[in-house]
This record gives sequence, structure tokens and C-alpha cells, in this order.
Amino acid sequence: MGRARAIALIAGALTLIAGCEEQSREEKISALRSYYRAEFNGFLVTQTPIEQDATDPVVVEEGEEVAVEFEGEAVEVELRTVLLLDLLVQHSSPERLPGVTVDVSMVDAQEREKARWRVWVETADLAKSTHKQVSHEVEVDNYEEGDGFWAEVRHPIPPAERSEYREFTAGVD
Repeated sequence: MGRARAIALIAGALTLIAGCEEQSREEKISALRSYYRAEFNGFLVTQTPIEQDATDPVVVEEGEEVAVEFEGEAVEVELRTVLLLDLLVQHSSPERLPGVTVDVSMVDAQEREKARWRVWVETADLAKSTHKQVSHEVEVDNYEEGDGFWAEVRHPIPPAERSEYREFTAGVD
């Protein structure tokens, strides 16, 4: 029994020593990111006609189609589509990051991804277990009615992709 106890004490000491090893900067950031959560809260779609080369055009709306008349001749108008995305971010981290990168995806009605963005959210002032609401504006050319959105703080981030996430390039205070 004495030998088994000695082995257990040595194993415990080795585990304690291994746990005290210094983490690399990237390991620390990755560990802190795991405490952050993001969720999609809603969106607003705005569409505005892209300016045409003409003087005093008349805008004619017929159902879903928009046309502009130039001297009596109707011409289709290109629309600029802007999405205003509303995100909620929170954390339960023992130490705050200055900010976190949120991955946002636009999916079609069958949940196939159509587009992806990375949104930087400053979190230095975000208290533990509270939400921060942020809005992000993005111009798209492929939004269709029925499309949806997802937001997440991905974890873990593969080392090859970390340069695309600002918290890994900005550092931790």
C-alpha cells in the first residue's frame, strides 16, 4: 500500500507540474476564445437603385421589378442590396480578450452556404455573462428572400487560419 501511495503522489506531482507549463500566446488566445459565444439576432435588407447616367429619370415600380424611364423608354435598373446584420456576443471567460472575430454565414432556404464574413467585435468593455449587441453592414449581390444567417465564434481555429482572425494578430494584454 505504501508503494502504490508513493506512485500516486508522484503521478499527481507530475500532473501538477505539467499543468503549470507556460502556454504559448496563440494557445492562450485560443483557450480564451472558447469562452465566447455569438448568435444571430436579426437582419434588415435595403435595396436602392444604382445611379444611372441620365438626367431626371422617372422610377417606375411594377411588383418586384424596378425600371427607370429615359425619355419614354423603360430600362431595367440594377439594385444595390445592403444587409444590416444584428449580432449578440457574450463571454464567460476568466480573462477578457480585446475583441473576438465572429464568423457569419448566409445560407439559402436549404441551408447551403452562399456567403461568409468575418466580423470583428470589440469586447474589452464586455462584462462577463452579459450580451453586447453589434450591427454589421455588408453589401451582397446574391441575397434572395428565404435566405437565413448563422453566427458563431468558431473554436478551435486551425493554426493555418489564425492569421485571418484579428485576436491572433492583435495579441492579448
